[in-house]
Amino acid sequence: MPTAPGGIRAAAALSILGALALVATAIVDIVRTRDFEMSTFVTAGFYLLVTVILILVARKLREGSGTARSIVITWSLILVLAMITLIQILGWVSYVGIALGVATLIVLALPSSRAFIRPRELFQD
Repeated sequence: MPTAPGGIRAAAALSILGALALVATAIVDIVRTRDFEMSTFVTAGFYLLVTVILILVARKLREGSGTARSIVITWSLILVLAMITLIQILGWVSYVGIALGVATLIVLALPSSRAFIRPRELFQD
């Protein structure tokens, strides 16, 4: 298996970092507001689940999976849009999430990253 270019490795790391930032935001929100309702724990648990999924997807991305690239792109777009929506609530923390999402999209668009990804085949023999 060929070594993944720097852009792919960076995209994998940035997507996981973005998910971990959401988990940290949820935990800080629970501690800060002392809101121990079930919904806040469900939200934190959901973010943790997304992080675990992205760790698995990042591994496939480093192997050149086109499907993994699609998942990371979708996640990055969701992260950017969610952080734009939450700017009024989260303040400067939102800009960190936006920067992580945009940086992930940029490194995935690099020519070396695009060349490394295998084309997806819908029907494999």
